[in-house]
Amino acid sequence: MKFLLVELKKQKGQFSGLLFLLVFSFTVLWLLWCLDDLDFACFNDITGLLITNLLLMNTILVPLVLAVFASRLADVERLGNTYKWLCTMESSGCIYRCKAIVGAVYLIIFALAQAVLFALAGSYFVPGFSIHYIQYFVTLLAVYEAIFLFQLNLSFASSSQLLPLFVSVGATFTGIFSWFLNQYPLRYLIPWGYFAALCNVGMYYQEDIRYSTYTWSPYPVLWLVILLVFIGIEYLWGSRFFRKHILDF
Repeated sequence: MKFLLVELKKQKGQFSGLLFLLVFSFTVLWLLWCLDDLDFACFNDITGLLITNLLLMNTILVPLVLAVFASRLADVERLGNTYKWLCTMESSGCIYRCKAIVGAVYLIIFALAQAVLFALAGSYFVPGFSIHYIQYFVTLLAVYEAIFLFQLNLSFASSSQLLPLFVSVGATFTGIFSWFLNQYPLRYLIPWGYFAALCNVGMYYQEDIRYSTYTWSPYPVLWLVILLVFIGIEYLWGSRFFRKHILDF
């Protein structure tokens, strides 16, 4: 527990929370601007409209933030060349585990804030509780964790932190394309595509009357399970790699 608290204190000078706050603030402002300008008579389901657009915004904005966050978590000791000293006080497995847990804490808070935002906006137009709010939280947290662990492991494996950032930029564009290329299995092959893969809302746009119809399908539990298995594999591989190569950092 004390090592976990130490890892949390390391983030005070990294301003990691500010990165997530900026993205959340931008999302709030964007949502307010969109809702103020929309003609709600053109949609049959405001909740479906909200969740698809919020997931698309997450696809665009969040992956690069997760890459920067993971890079800072991985590089804070590398810059000071202190990994060898840390291993005299705690095991290498404990170091990796604490970093993964700290990342998960940030991601839970961020995903919960986004889910609350969705719930507040949705309940304003459709009063009452909806299971879609919980599904949205689960989707965000699972995809965030998958991308974060991938970027964390890549940051540990890279001598330069520019490579993980470049990978994140390219993967973000791929994730965006997966929204518009749903006839191809691209969204199921990379974690960045699971914002779309776990979205259980379909839209049909009638161009002649400019009307959008949103339809709900059962939540894709199978793909969620596959993503969770992938997260477990990422963690086990990353922990093993870190323990084996920590003295090389």
